[in-house]
This record gives sequence, structure tokens and C-alpha cells, in this order.
Amino acid sequence: MNIREPRSSNRLLFVAAIVLASASLRPAMASLAPLVETIRLDLALSFTVVGLLTTIPVLCLALFPIAANRLAARIGLERALLVALALITLATTMRLAGDQVSILFLSTFIVGVGVAGGQTYVPAIAKRHFGANASMVTAIYGMTMTASAVIVVAVTPLLTSYFGSWPAGLAIWSLPAMLAVGLWVLIARDSAPVPRSAIKPPGLPWRDVLAWRITSFSAIAFLLFFSILAWYAPIYQAQGWSDAAAGSLLAVLLITQLISATVVAAAARRQTGRRLLIILGILLSVTGLMGPLSYRWPHHGFGRHRPASDWGYYSP
Repeated sequence: MNIREPRSSNRLLFVAAIVLASASLRPAMASLAPLVETIRLDLALSFTVVGLLTTIPVLCLALFPIAANRLAARIGLERALLVALALITLATTMRLAGDQVSILFLSTFIVGVGVAGGQTYVPAIAKRHFGANASMVTAIYGMTMTASAVIVVAVTPLLTSYFGSWPAGLAIWSLPAMLAVGLWVLIARDSAPVPRSAIKPPGLPWRDVLAWRITSFSAIAFLLFFSILAWYAPIYQAQGWSDAAAGSLLAVLLITQLISATVVAAAARRQTGRRLLIILGILLSVTGLMGPLSYRWPHHGFGRHRPASDWGYYSP
């Protein structure tokens, strides 16, 4: 496939479109985090059902990229991204009726499918249209996603309080996706499907040890991020924190991630080996995750069994 760099007159349009698309990939997922406990109580859901609600998008991110690639091969990357953004817009708007459990779960599934497609297409579009500058555009994509998540988890409880309705607090985040859809309609009109003769699916690296290591590490990091995104705020809400306070705490965590990702990326460019950075990241992650438990250790002791209800955490 030939790399088509946009003309200077179109370069700003493409960057703006990628930023808007990136800003649309986290709000529908992140907005649930500070409201999980409110939703659970309002709809009288069990912890198991609420856990499923937060798990569905993550499963979609794992299962749908292959189908997303096939769609892009059929209709083109730009049009495929437009479809993904339209799905996110539709699903997020549906949450106005989210007080119906079936609508809430259906919209969550559609969000997961749309985000799975969007996360597949945006980096590919950056590589296709920006060539040597693709890494810079991809970095903008990643930073925009994280920054949008920060804003969403901090602001959603405030919007929910303002509207007096958590469905409205969730549905308001359809606006970024709507704007992105409008911009990508302009771009998709000029895009063309990739000729089938140009599609040569690469073989899967089943015997590549390095590929397995990278995949395993990425999967664990992915699982850790979305577990924190889904349950960090609810755990503190169970301790009596308000939705706004728990959302702000999660926002601080995401801001820290954004800053550290920028610093690590800059350091990685200056080093040939990255093992030290990876090990440091793992140690900091473990320390940070164990920190909230430290004040419990002297009281409970190591090795002593206590029921979960004594810890103040969720006990289904």
C-alpha cells in the first residue's frame, strides 16, 4: 500500500480529525467509572451484574479488532472509522434511556464494538497518511485518549449532579463523537476502499518468542489499566467517598499516567535498552496498587483470614 501524505492544506484537517476521533474513544467507557455505585444502587443490580457491565467493553476490545480489519479492507480505513464513531455516538446517546437495564447493557456492547474499531483504525490512518511523522501523530492520539479520560472521570459526577440524572451524565459524552463524525464525513467522502489485490494478511507469529513476550506484557498492562478504570472509583465510593471525590481521585491517577507516559517515551528514545524502564514501571505499579492496603496491614496482620466484609470492600 502506498503511503499518502496529506497536502499541507489538508494536514491540519487530518490532525484535528484524529484528535477528535481519539477524544471520542474513552468518554463512553470512562464515564461509567465514577457512577458505578450510583448505577448499581439505582437499578438494584448485583455486584456480579455491575462487573459484567464494566467487562463487556474490554471483551469487545479483545474480540472485535479482527472483524474491524476486515471491514476496513472492504470499505476503506476512513469510512470504517466513520462507522466506528457513528456506533459510539449512537450508543452513548442511547444512554439517555440507560435507566432501563437492557438499554444500558446494549449501549455498552455497542460502545465496546465502536471503540474496538476506532482503536484499530486511528493508528493505521496515522501511518497511512503521515509516513515519517506517524509516530508523532500516534503519540498525539494516545495522549488525547488519556487526557479525555481524565476530564471525563472528573467532570461526569458534576454533570450528573447538574442534570439530576446519571443517564444524562453519561449521554452528554456523545457530543465529542458527534463532532468527530461530522469531520470524518468530510474526509471519508474522498477515501477509497483498498483493492483486494493489495491486501496480504501477514501470518501470525506463533513461534516468535519475542512476539509472545510483548503480547503477554501488553495484555497484562491492558488488563491492569481497565481494571483500575472500572473499579478504582467504586472501591473508594464503598468507603463513603462521594462520586465527585472518587472521580477526582481517578483523574489524578490518570494525570499521573499521562505525565509518566510522556517522560518514559522521551527517555526511551535516548536508550537502546528499555528493560530498566519496564522494570521500574512494574515496581512503581505494584507499589502504587499495594499502597491503599498498607493501612490495613497492622490491623489485620499478615496471613490471618478475615471476611471481605471486615475490610470494607465489596462482598457480593
